[in-house]
Amino acid sequence: MPIDRKPSAGRIAFVDDVSFSVMRFIRSAEYEGYQVHTFSHGDDLLSHVNENEFHFDLLVLDLIMPDIDGLEILRALRKRYTSEELPVIMLSTKNNELDAEMALLNGANVFFNKAVSADEFMQGVRKLMDQGQKFAFPAK
Repeated sequence: MPIDRKPSAGRIAFVDDVSFSVMRFIRSAEYEGYQVHTFSHGDDLLSHVNENEFHFDLLVLDLIMPDIDGLEILRALRKRYTSEELPVIMLSTKNNELDAEMALLNGANVFFNKAVSADEFMQGVRKLMDQGQKFAFPAK
């Protein structure tokens, strides 16, 4: 019997050097009908953006990566796209208010600690896709 897939709710790009750390978010997004594309390095994402028209509705970006950190990627993207044109969710394993503040000040729409539940993450995705708001959810 074929799998009944939901119609696409939008396109989300995930950038994280440790893909298993966001796998539950990726699976949740796919389950809700989002088309997901993954990049394991920030440079790969920036190359894709420079070589192509960026065809994603939302970017999920890891703060800490070895080649280029999430804030650098975010700054580069904000020179080209507004937060309305390309909403960004910043993720971090650190539970640090300063990281959340820096992410939001540099143009992230949302900040989540990676300890957030998949349900809370998807609530944030839906809220952002619907309303384009800025908010932070560090884990308690």
